[in-house]
Amino acid sequence: MNEQLKSLIELQEIDEIIDRLKNKEKGIPQQIEKIKILIEEEKNKIDELKKNLTQLQLERKNQEIELDTKEQTMRKHLNELNLVKTNEAYRILINEIEKTKGEKNQIEEKTLELMQRIEDSNLEVKQYAGIFNDKQEKNEKEIKILEEEMVKIYQEITEKEREREHIAEKISSSLSARYAKIRESKKGIAVVPIEDNHCGGCRMLLPSHLINEVYKDQAIITCEVCSRILYSPHTFVREDVIKT
Repeated sequence: MNEQLKSLIELQEIDEIIDRLKNKEKGIPQQIEKIKILIEEEKNKIDELKKNLTQLQLERKNQEIELDTKEQTMRKHLNELNLVKTNEAYRILINEIEKTKGEKNQIEEKTLELMQRIEDSNLEVKQYAGIFNDKQEKNEKEIKILEEEMVKIYQEITEKEREREHIAEKISSSLSARYAKIRESKKGIAVVPIEDNHCGGCRMLLPSHLINEVYKDQAIITCEVCSRILYSPHTFVREDVIKT
């Protein structure tokens, strides 16, 4: 096979590998960022649960202060009962005592309810913290694996680019520029085989004279429709077989 054409095919194979590796490498930071966002969301949820628990505890503290105030008021009114001189004053104090007692009972009921809510909230915080720690450990391991994979891919890309340089040295500068231009316009595929008399790129039927020129293997021939460089797969395979 024409050595320039053979080198172009090898160059394209290397370029396709490099493209795949770079696309894979490009996607890893996005994966890592998604994991970090999930970690932050989980952390925010724990913070919200803790904030809710703190709010309930503060509310209970306020209830205790209010309860203490009502108890002091009741003791004060009870002491005042011994000092009143009229039935009307006595009746007013009794009413105040009953009212304060009712308010005190309501506060006690609310306090009991708050105590239950605090217990439930505290349990939820502990349970979710345990789940978060497990997830955190798993996510951090996943990030580490992705970072290691990114380093490995970078090393593979570096190795393949060295191989590419070695192959590119065998190709003339004008043909290299031509290849690069076609490759850029054809989504990375610049060199294609003839497949059943059709272009392996655009799938158009090739004229006989063009096929014959490709089989002669004396010049670089391109498809008249898509401008991709053509080669005979039989010639390429045959040389590989001969080498083995």
